[in-house]
Amino acid sequence: MLALLSKPLSILFFGKTDYSVLFVIVAANLLFVGFQKVVNIWCRMLRKPVKAMLFSVFILLITVGFNVLFILILKIGVVGVFYSQVIASFLGVLLMLFMFRKWFHPSSFSFSRLKEMLKFSLPLVPATLLYWVMNMASVYFLIAYVNYNAEVGLYQLGGNVANVLSLVTWAFFQAWSAFALSVSKQENAKRIYSFVFELYCVVGFFVAFSLMLGSKDILIIFTHTKYLGAATVIGLLALNVVLMGLPNILAIANSLTKKNESFAVAIALGSIVAVTLFIILIPKYGKEGAALAMIGGNLVVPLYLGYRTQKLYFIPYNFSRIIVVVLVQFILFLIAGKIFESLFGHIISVIVLGMLTAALYYVLARKAGYKIKF
Repeated sequence: MLALLSKPLSILFFGKTDYSVLFVIVAANLLFVGFQKVVNIWCRMLRKPVKAMLFSVFILLITVGFNVLFILILKIGVVGVFYSQVIASFLGVLLMLFMFRKWFHPSSFSFSRLKEMLKFSLPLVPATLLYWVMNMASVYFLIAYVNYNAEVGLYQLGGNVANVLSLVTWAFFQAWSAFALSVSKQENAKRIYSFVFELYCVVGFFVAFSLMLGSKDILIIFTHTKYLGAATVIGLLALNVVLMGLPNILAIANSLTKKNESFAVAIALGSIVAVTLFIILIPKYGKEGAALAMIGGNLVVPLYLGYRTQKLYFIPYNFSRIIVVVLVQFILFLIAGKIFESLFGHIISVIVLGMLTAALYYVLARKAGYKIKF
């Protein structure tokens, strides 16, 4: 459908049909990228985290490699990003077929199981499309509202740096679902879920703030000084990566109760907020506005999902302690950014603030009598 409507969509967003090929490429990428989920689920269920991680690393390296080829070497512009994504997704499909070569057999197909799967996943179909709009369509809005290709390029560069964090979170979530389901019958299952959510928030936001603090250092080391404009979005997009992961932990309640409606509604609300903020913020703030819009949308999702899932399956999350620790982290990193400007100063700041965060978290957890037994 997206490919068939490529020309009308190009006219709608850009006022001309020159960019219709981008929508065709995106349509192909959407088709291919879905097969990556099959590999991820297969690895999680069979508890093969190393294979899941290697598959993710393969996709990431292929994407980054072709980005360098198309943008830095061949200099074909922003369209090179879309070429890179579709090539990486297609190669991922080929790798999946090779990995599953012994599993494909007509006798393995079950209509009854298919019916159960469709019933469970139906609410996720529109949610998946809306999720794409919320987290992947920002580039299109930038192109539509900002008549400055360099702004789009800097935004994409910032996203590539922030995606270093997404590689870590992605690898973690490959194992999380299988682990979460495997302990669901244990007496302390809810405490485990609460602990994992809390630890994810504390560590995830700490890493995001660290990337925000050292964004210029990273660009100076690995790129040219003319790309320093991307520093302002690296930290914001890293925060967005952490927020994107929160629903994956909260959604264990949906999996255990086999009710995905609240998840779908959460994504719908988040996408509405994100698109609204795209329209409002991008014309005024450019790439920073796009990053802030995604943060806004991805903040709504866990807020709504956390509220709804607690009614489905109560888990004793300590939201107040998480908020206190993350706010203290943010303030301390803000102060460190004002005091230190050198790479050495930033490294020392991250080490010291890491120890302070661990100490603060330990004190708050001990004060609350928080203990967990695996």
